[in-house]
Amino acid sequence: MKKILAIFAAFAIFLSSAATVNAAEGKYKGRTDFLWGVTSHDRSYESYSADPEIYIKATAETGAKLFRIGFNTPLDIEGLEYLDKIVKLCNEYGMKILVLLRFVTYETEDVYMNTNYFEMVASRYNGKSGHGFIDYFEVGAEEDVRMLDNRWPNGGGPSGDSLDHYYEADIVKWQQLYASCIKGIRAAGKSKIVIDFSHLHYAPLLYMYEHGLDFDIIGLDWYTNMGPLNTVLDPVLIKFPHDIIITETNLWTTAETDQNNLSEYNRLYEFMDLAYAISRVKALLVYELMDEPAFENWENTFVTQEAHFGLCETNRNGTIKSFKPIYYKIQELWGGGPVVKQEIAYEKPKQDDSDNETSSIPNKIESPSSGNSSYEQITESNISDIGNVQDVPKKNIELKQIVETTTKKVFPWLWFIVGSAVIWALGIAFLFGFVIKPQFIKKLLKK
Repeated sequence: MKKILAIFAAFAIFLSSAATVNAAEGKYKGRTDFLWGVTSHDRSYESYSADPEIYIKATAETGAKLFRIGFNTPLDIEGLEYLDKIVKLCNEYGMKILVLLRFVTYETEDVYMNTNYFEMVASRYNGKSGHGFIDYFEVGAEEDVRMLDNRWPNGGGPSGDSLDHYYEADIVKWQQLYASCIKGIRAAGKSKIVIDFSHLHYAPLLYMYEHGLDFDIIGLDWYTNMGPLNTVLDPVLIKFPHDIIITETNLWTTAETDQNNLSEYNRLYEFMDLAYAISRVKALLVYELMDEPAFENWENTFVTQEAHFGLCETNRNGTIKSFKPIYYKIQELWGGGPVVKQEIAYEKPKQDDSDNETSSIPNKIESPSSGNSSYEQITESNISDIGNVQDVPKKNIELKQIVETTTKKVFPWLWFIVGSAVIWALGIAFLFGFVIKPQFIKKLLKK
């Protein structure tokens, strides 16, 4: 009996050791409240235009437990079904999801559109509607850049850590915009709300927080060319009580950077160590998974840098050409390796829960687009608008839900006005034609 037990014990030890051969042990241990993550784009980018399972699986195999996606795809039925697939794949590969959505409108008189838009999306992914759960919504993308005083020249100007570097009217306006989106998310479920900023541009967010803006997490976009990570962490930890996610970080690459030289990433490794050591920092996400070869030959350096941030070399059809050395280094540090997909099926919503979900899906919702985030799909037309508050286009996006609500309010008056106008027109025609009979009408009648 003892021999049999010894054989079983030896076999169990062999299996446990064999199971770890294909997975890195990982450097970071002890924190159950910390998530490593990788950012991506949606299918509107060439590098992500293939089956999303390709890049979601590649992300999971880094050891990431948080997947961040900037969503630009129009949220019509097809777009929502695509987002359904993203959310489900993240769950099947054991990752939480952070979805970045932008404002629908920048016009304060139309902020109800922001509310309806965010409530529609958050309702669909509140964990009760049969489409899964989105853990985090990031509202807007580096809006701090838009708020900077645009009298400062490009490439210079303020650090952004003082209110003197902004127009106060813009900060008040952006607080209304943020609040309108947050209102929709809060009404729909329990997803956490992230507001990000880049560089040291924390002054507007501090003002908004002190004036009642209700959000959960601060997102920091901080790259290795900006200096040590504690440059921004130290003041944010002192001035805010919120938890923090490093929403974007990486080596600030150029076309000439030798990304095969892992020593170039030493500052990124320092960022990881520091973030993991601070209890209020809850996640760090590397920007981004895939290279962007579509941006390779652009003249604007802001865009060409987007071509090289990826952990993977990528074909323009959205497939992975090769994994860079930094991919495998991160996999080693995070304890990644091959992952097994766990099939899941969401339960259909109960009748009582379905009230929270938007009953009518819009025929088409054009996803908003801004022009100054490294997380933005960049076009020739919006490159010139970077940092210019006055050039922010009005986002004329009409939700079916909004149109229906507005129409119900307008139609009774509209019918009254149109009906009255028709009656008056017929009355005047009758008066002129059969009672007054001007000369020109008498001549027409004689003919």
